[in-house]
Amino acid sequence: MRNSKHKLKEAGLFIIILILSGLFNMAQAQPGSAEEPVVFTGDLDVNFQRPDGELDPLVGAQNYQVLRSVKNSNDLGDGLGFTFHHHPMLSYWQDQFYVLCNACPTHEERGLTEILLMKSQNGIEWSKPEIIFPHVMYNGEPTFCNHRMGFYITPGGKLLASTAYFPQSEMPPQSGSEDTGKKYFGVVVREIKEDGSFGPIYFIAQNNSLYKEEDFPFPYFTKSKDKAFIAGCEALRSDKLITLHWWEQIRPEDFNYPPSLVSQINNGNRKFAKAISYFHRDDTTVVALWKSSKSAISYDNGNSWSKVTNLKTFSGGYAKVWGQRTEDGKFAASWRPLGEGSWGRYPMLWASSKDGIHFDNPAHLNGEVTRRYDGGSKDIGPCNYQRGLYENGADIPGDDVWVVYSMSKEDIWISRIPVPLKASVDDFVNEDFNQMKLNGEVQGWNIYHPKWAPVGVSKFPSGNNKCLKFMDKDPFDYAKAFKIFKETDDSISISFKLMAMQNNFGRYEVEVGNTKDLDPVKIIFSPEGEILVSEWNGEKKIGKYDPETWNEIELDIDISSNRFKVKCNGTISDQFVFNSRGTKWLNRITFRTGINRGISINPVNPEEDLPLEKSAVYYLDDVKVNSKKAI
Repeated sequence: MRNSKHKLKEAGLFIIILILSGLFNMAQAQPGSAEEPVVFTGDLDVNFQRPDGELDPLVGAQNYQVLRSVKNSNDLGDGLGFTFHHHPMLSYWQDQFYVLCNACPTHEERGLTEILLMKSQNGIEWSKPEIIFPHVMYNGEPTFCNHRMGFYITPGGKLLASTAYFPQSEMPPQSGSEDTGKKYFGVVVREIKEDGSFGPIYFIAQNNSLYKEEDFPFPYFTKSKDKAFIAGCEALRSDKLITLHWWEQIRPEDFNYPPSLVSQINNGNRKFAKAISYFHRDDTTVVALWKSSKSAISYDNGNSWSKVTNLKTFSGGYAKVWGQRTEDGKFAASWRPLGEGSWGRYPMLWASSKDGIHFDNPAHLNGEVTRRYDGGSKDIGPCNYQRGLYENGADIPGDDVWVVYSMSKEDIWISRIPVPLKASVDDFVNEDFNQMKLNGEVQGWNIYHPKWAPVGVSKFPSGNNKCLKFMDKDPFDYAKAFKIFKETDDSISISFKLMAMQNNFGRYEVEVGNTKDLDPVKIIFSPEGEILVSEWNGEKKIGKYDPETWNEIELDIDISSNRFKVKCNGTISDQFVFNSRGTKWLNRITFRTGINRGISINPVNPEEDLPLEKSAVYYLDDVKVNSKKAI
């Protein structure tokens, strides 16, 4: 009897232990815990046949091209004729933007590498690239460079640029372990001075276990005679978060990495902590987001870490991930979505969070996908190493999120995203552009602004009466601006004024649509000087346009019947049928200097990839979208 009671007590205790253990494990697996640091709770259905994934755009996002690849020119592009550009990094210091990237002839891991630096005062117009970290010769061949961090602002206010040197011109193929064959010299830094000049190059961390001192192509930072520079380097070396960017380049025996991460290395494999992005939650917990959907948390500012885990709700893609706190006290994260039909690195997904744990409200940034040149490892799309401002250093004025990235590892872009991040608005449009600054943000509009096809606010026709100016001399790209308005399934009226400075070349398209149906309503200013309407059964001429003359267009759109009328310079058209039958709602008007191209990755003739002799120029003014008003 006693034995039975004893057994019952043991069984009861065992059940209690199981329950408590289950509750403990459940608590441990809660979102925000070490087992699941962040979760994505939003709905996501991506159409990979479209460059934007058929996702809603981030309202008011401005996309500017920092560097355009040009193969057959020493004056344009990077000045080298290279067509591979990748690993962009961003900093803001002394009232200037700085972007750093690597440049290779055609392939990510073939041939020499130069590290380029570009500067801008407004994030829109960018300087010609300078080589800040040149290749050097080692054992008769040029070195290769890449990096996971590009800048560091020291406690004393110095701006340091950084990259890592590898002693061969061709990186060996990747294997299961990132240590196999990848034997970097180490990480170097160089001061960018206020006058724009550069200080000497020094190693700040090096693999002494692999090389003799005479093998290193640059001296160690302690050889510098600048005490402030040395102090800045020591501050960088002691930063447990920033230095995790060196995880792949510096071997654990050569640097004091957190033991909790080093202990997770299995048979030399360190792939679980590649390309860190991190942010602090409100409770000071640090959340690390790594490549391939890896994550961990630290409660002591990076000195120790939880076990690296696979995020279950973020994409498991091989492309990069970025996360940060936004100026409104919330959080944002960006990654490449995966799903049936995915094969490129697009669209660039952004999601927002109130607590740095639960992310939702997905939207895309820069719904274009381009690649003009073939090359190795040139994954298509903008989701190639998107990187914003790290917590170290000076903030960009204003509340916007800024992020740099490589389009198909070919061109470098930067984007400004208004805060708070959102994908819809609650009002219509009444825009005359008069309150906007010249050469500044086109507030409330989404902008696609290539180097040779800029779009921005102009003082034309006068300083008091501004408008939006489009220029296009790019043979393979276009300028684009669109405005999101209140989603409506009712009928609406739209009006705008457009002036073309030519009528014998160039094409300008105006589309009214939504995320699913991009152009159910389309007006075209053709290269032959005709104004056309595109509908379900073709294009129909409704008028002509002359150079340097304002054209007034009014649209009367009945969404329920999928029909519309056009008033063109005072003449009312017959009724037209939507291009996209079955359209249920509208919320977007797009203006573009060319035909919507979709995913554009066809190789071009380098001889033709040069600026056109003449720019097509257009001026847009007085854009209005309202509830229906008969014309």
